[in-house]
Amino acid sequence: MKILRTLERTTCGCLILFLLLLLLLVGALGYFLAGRVDAAEQPNPPTPVTYDLVLLSDQSHSMSECDGIGSDPDLLRVQAAQLFISYLGADSGAGAYRLGLLHFGGTVQQVAPLTDVGNSAMRRQLALTAENPQPIPWTDQLAALQSARTLLADQGRPGSRRVILLLTDGEPAWPDTITRKASDYRQGLRAVAGQLAQEETTLFIIHLDNPNTSCSQRVSAHWLGLWREMAESTPGGALFSALGADDLLPLYHGIVRGVTGAGSSTALVEGADLPGGHPMVITATVEQPLTSMTLVIWKELPETRVEIIAPDGVALRPNDPAATVTGDPGRSHEEVWRIQMPGMGDWQVHLTGAGRVTVWQDRAPLPTPTPRPSPTVTPTATRTSTATATATFTRTPIATATETPSATQTATATWTATATATNTVAPTETATATQTDTGTPTATASATHTPAPTPTERSTATLLLLPPDREAELPGPSPRHWTVWHWLAGLTLLGAGGAGGGVYWRRRRGPFLQGELVPISGPTGTPLPMPYALATNRRRRVALGVNATWSAWRLPGWDGEIALEALGRETRLRVIRGSVQVNSLPVRQSIRLQDRDLITCGEYQVRYENLF
Repeated sequence: MKILRTLERTTCGCLILFLLLLLLLVGALGYFLAGRVDAAEQPNPPTPVTYDLVLLSDQSHSMSECDGIGSDPDLLRVQAAQLFISYLGADSGAGAYRLGLLHFGGTVQQVAPLTDVGNSAMRRQLALTAENPQPIPWTDQLAALQSARTLLADQGRPGSRRVILLLTDGEPAWPDTITRKASDYRQGLRAVAGQLAQEETTLFIIHLDNPNTSCSQRVSAHWLGLWREMAESTPGGALFSALGADDLLPLYHGIVRGVTGAGSSTALVEGADLPGGHPMVITATVEQPLTSMTLVIWKELPETRVEIIAPDGVALRPNDPAATVTGDPGRSHEEVWRIQMPGMGDWQVHLTGAGRVTVWQDRAPLPTPTPRPSPTVTPTATRTSTATATATFTRTPIATATETPSATQTATATWTATATATNTVAPTETATATQTDTGTPTATASATHTPAPTPTERSTATLLLLPPDREAELPGPSPRHWTVWHWLAGLTLLGAGGAGGGVYWRRRRGPFLQGELVPISGPTGTPLPMPYALATNRRRRVALGVNATWSAWRLPGWDGEIALEALGRETRLRVIRGSVQVNSLPVRQSIRLQDRDLITCGEYQVRYENLF
């Protein structure tokens, strides 16, 4: 009290300035605290799935010459590796792929480190480095696997899915000057396979067989069993046998298709000769809605021209928004066309030129949505109370969509209230509730209620007794006494107002959602909502679906829910429940939206447009 009175006497006319400075400091503190709250409220973006892969290619002399024949004198292993690279590049929208190349014989040469195949320039350079491999004497598969493991350990990203693909045609061999026991070598191979399995690295081994040479005959007799054991000990690993170099392309295609999670595949033509005088027309039929269709074309002669015709007769261009084209037309032996949400009907592949061609059609069907009923909580109460409930839900992710509805959760809460009346205590009421989503849902609650006291006409007060000669000095409260309390109340209001003002101005500053939602299609007979400009209401978060922010966007017939959230300069889509796709790719948690992204919610399709 004395401090405030002293301040009042000494500041005189400067008291208003003091208050303004105090208000400014409190407002700045509120702005800072509001920023901390906003940062805490921002959702953490999910960690994207990444892949780190290494191709190990045997370049020993037996590839070009063994008993005067050679396993792959035409370098089809190079074309298979380039097809592998291009396929990953076409699928780069589904995840980040990095690939490294190692050539080996008796020694190991790193042709390329882990390289991002989603970058077209880096992908082209990676394909060029695979060309014209130089023979390397002898064969050491153990050294190759150890080098690939070291490359993944040194350059691989934390949490990435790791794959090693080893191609070899011969048994291990080394110069006579090196003393090495076959039993020790076998033990070393088993040890490195065990390390790969422990590190959750998938190992694929392709044995290029050439039964006309003694090299392959010794491998079949002494090493194939061990290689199969090694590959199958790793998660998802396997051993493949190519009966000739012509089998390398379909084997590499099948492995990369499995890595990327593509669906079914059909060989439309295999090794067919082009007529030369006129185009060869190959029909790729789409009979059901697909997430994507991938047309993989291998050409014996790189100059063979490829043209894709949609069912409506329009030629597809490499820069079409719905298509991703990889490979180097006119120079490479492969072209990969990834088409998002292809129209149903007959697509045509026109091939003009000479030589042999092979065309595969890979189809990724739309996932079947799994119905997920909302939990129904029905409390039974004997009185009206306010409770704070904390719910813990345990959910198991479903890899394959099935029609398995979740159980309806029904909780019954019985409120027990006890009250003790008193004339000196203010009314209080507390309640707690817990709910667990494991097994049979249950809910328990307890409440304590203290009713307000019955008002009385008189209350007891404590008086300050003074001598009789000074009782006249107490006609009422001291004016200065009330001034002090006014100061305290004013400072409290200033502090609350400053904090509220800081929060208010922080909220006005953003970031806010940008762009526009444009409905494209929906269930038959259901009217579509009008396009909505997200920036008009200056919101940080907007919900669509069963709990939509605007009733017009509840999307009848779809029981899911998504939220659009502003995160810095990004607009992110977060899946709360239900099956959701963006550009025909399933979204599990959260994804950044970009201009013209197509959002699929059940039978509804909505395009997000944002030119800024």
